Amino acid sequence: MITLIVGAAFDYTRMTSDRSKFQAVLDSATLNAAISLRKSNWGQAKKDGEDHFSANVPLTMANDLVSVGFTYDDDTIVGTVKSKSENYFMGLIGINKIDYEIQAAVYFPDYPIEVSLVLDTTYSMTVGNKIGTLKTAAKEFVDTVLSSPTADRKISIVPFAQYVNVWRDKMGETWLDAEDEVISVPEQCSTTTPIVSQSGCTTQTTNHPAVNVPEQCSPATYNDGVQTSPASCTPAHTQPAYTSSSETCSNIVYGDPIETCQPAYDYTVYWNGCVASRNYPRNLNDTDFSFRVPGPNNLLCPSEITPLTDSKSTLTTAINALTPVGNTYVPQGVVWGARTLSKSAPYKEAKSDGEMTAKNGKRFLVLMTDGVNVSSPLVPTSPLHNGGDVDKSNDWLTEACTNAKNDSVEIFTVSFGAGVDADTQTLLRNCATKDENYFHAATNTDFKTSFQSIADLIVTLHLSM
Repeated sequence: MITLIVGAAFDYTRMTSDRSKFQAVLDSATLNAAISLRKSNWGQAKKDGEDHFSANVPLTMANDLVSVGFTYDDDTIVGTVKSKSENYFMGLIGINKIDYEIQAAVYFPDYPIEVSLVLDTTYSMTVGNKIGTLKTAAKEFVDTVLSSPTADRKISIVPFAQYVNVWRDKMGETWLDAEDEVISVPEQCSTTTPIVSQSGCTTQTTNHPAVNVPEQCSPATYNDGVQTSPASCTPAHTQPAYTSSSETCSNIVYGDPIETCQPAYDYTVYWNGCVASRNYPRNLNDTDFSFRVPGPNNLLCPSEITPLTDSKSTLTTAINALTPVGNTYVPQGVVWGARTLSKSAPYKEAKSDGEMTAKNGKRFLVLMTDGVNVSSPLVPTSPLHNGGDVDKSNDWLTEACTNAKNDSVEIFTVSFGAGVDADTQTLLRNCATKDENYFHAATNTDFKTSFQSIADLIVTLHLSM
């Protein structure tokens, strides 16, 4: 009897150990199926889960497996394993095996998720096809976050450079000071007096000696830190001697004066959607829009902001339209990214704070840049970003990030490439909500991996059972 009791305990311990091993493999396989579902259909995801399970089951346990299967319903994937454990000792009393079933469930978050992709589209993104890598990574990000057709998730796209572009359809909004400007050019007249005849004319010749011209050099030109033309020099040289002639007349007869006029006309300078900065501290927050956002004319800015939407086609079109242009002023991107996540003007597509709280919703801002701040605002003297006070821009980046975090926005940051110096990397790490939310991508491949990791963290898969 004692031997039987001890043997039964051995059989039960063996079954428990096998069950635990099966559970670990099933958990991993179910997660694998869920990740696959984001990028494919359920048939492929189911197969990926089954293949993952088969590849990871210990060979010593394969004969005990009865069946493995996966089901998908209501944003939940359930993996089920049926197995048996052969008894060594309990078989002596006719109990030859213990049948058991284990399950693992992965469910996608059912709370609202709102994400702002704040994307550096400055001229430096032309180097090494970084803009192409960004487009690929951003579209994969959208696919992952919007992978569940029934989930309440939206994404905004905020391209930034020296300025951002809110687009012309915002003209007339109460928060914006922008308009097309009609320029009136008055009638312009000039008078000429024709020569009717002339006589007593002589020709004079002037000798010009050779001239030694010194070397003349021009510096290299740069756009957003990227050299657009090299420095060049014209060597010192001697301009040869030459002669010139001119005619003078002693008797000139003029005709009647002739007046020629160009009629008055009007032309329009159209506002192209670019916006600059309000005075500090309103340039860094989302309050008090009785002080309107200035929209000067004749600014250069990237493609327009895409407000929060759950339309993959709309977001894909916006990403494909990204075009590198202009210099870097990162705070502008952070500020407008946060504004797309706010229910109040300028954008109203976000849920209210009360609704997000009631539904345990989450807001995220994903900031990427491939360079350092080059431009700075001239406020309060001017709303334009034509200054070069990098320290001010860096300080305001920190403040803009703090404001967003204080509004319950979780921030991820990515520095891309060798153009981001150590100080800026530190700024971006501090901008992120926590250290692990900061990624440095040295290569194009690293960048794609970083963006996918952030998408996976935002749409965290929950494992239960």
